[in-house]
Formats: sequence, C-alpha cells, structure tokens
Amino acid sequence: MYQQYSIVTYKAPVVMVDGDRVATISEMEIVVRSTGRTITSRVASFSRFRNGKMIEYQGFTDSFDAAEQVLGFNIDV
Repeated sequence: MYQQYSIVTYKAPVVMVDGDRVATISEMEIVVRSTGRTITSRVASFSRFRNGKMIEYQGFTDSFDAAEQVLGFNIDV
C-alpha cells in the first residue's frame, strides 16, 4: 500500500482512553503516487494495549467514499 500511496497528514482530534483500550477518530490526507490525486478520509480505530505494546487493532473507514475519490467520480448504485 505504501508504494502506491503517501500519507500527507494524519490527525486524531478525538481520542478516548479507558484502561488498556483506546478509540480514535482520525482524519487522513493521502496522495495517490501514480496520479497525484489527494484523498481525504476519516478513520475510526480501536486498539488494546498490554505492557506498553499494541496487541489488538481494528480500523474502519468509508471505503466506498475512498473508492470514489481514487476513481475521480461518483459511483451510481
């Protein structure tokens, strides 16, 4: 993935911690290396830590929105 895309910005304006668990809402700006097209995406992620190390991670993004941005047009469904 990192050969095709470059992360320009990554911000996590929402971070919630409860013991060993962390939830974030992140905003990313990614550039498609082959086209120079910029994609913006929000990601919800959930992590769990043990002994200072991440042991579990789940991340969710609106992949349909990201696909439309990569293609450069809206997909009619």
